[in-house]
Amino acid sequence: MKFLRAALPALSVVLAAGAAQAADDWEFSVSPFVWGPGIVGDGQVPPDGPSADIDITFKDILSHITGAFMGTAEARYGRFGVLGDAAFVKFTVKPDVELGGTPVINSKVAVSTNATTIAGFGRVYESDRGSIDLLAGARYSDFKLKAGISQPGQPGKTSENEINNWQPMIGIRGDVRSGEHWTLAAYGDYAGLGDGNLKTWQAQATASYGFNEHSSLYGGVRVYNLEVRGRKVDSNLTMAGPIFGYRYTF
Repeated sequence: MKFLRAALPALSVVLAAGAAQAADDWEFSVSPFVWGPGIVGDGQVPPDGPSADIDITFKDILSHITGAFMGTAEARYGRFGVLGDAAFVKFTVKPDVELGGTPVINSKVAVSTNATTIAGFGRVYESDRGSIDLLAGARYSDFKLKAGISQPGQPGKTSENEINNWQPMIGIRGDVRSGEHWTLAAYGDYAGLGDGNLKTWQAQATASYGFNEHSSLYGGVRVYNLEVRGRKVDSNLTMAGPIFGYRYTF
């Protein structure tokens, strides 16, 4: 599967390095997480047709999900490091859709989306209370959309589109520590600089509770936006929802 070929190299490099028990100056972390997004946006099927408004709740996705993989891994040496982040979701639903302002009687949407980010980072600010990192790297995006819609007295419309490529990515993240156990963190990036038929950005805000120097739990909100301009479908979709994860540092 394409998402595994893209995600596993980034994660395995970090994990293998950690298993080698590098010097004390190296710090490694792994973080499986669960993300529960809903999807809102619009699309045109085909691109020169009327616009369709899409609103899919996480409850709909959860009931019809057919595949998922989510995780983050990181290695840091002093002020510099590398990270890998992968989120893959595949589902088929029959959502409420409006086409040209008129509700659609019958609709079916199958979506497969994978975002795998590999980036290096440098720490530009650090104190006892917090830190700021700048990131630069690449994101592999694989987006598949198959849609079928019909209205009374009109022929049905179907469309299928797939776009996958690597995009240059820039980003920033920071954290603020509050007391002995709590940390507030924020992250944002943008991928798709220059001309292209796929542009993405994502943002995340979390609060984490550290049980000790190795283990912590975190929760918050993650937002991922993708803009696709293809031969068969033009779409601008936003996936947003709560995120919960566990981080182990060694």
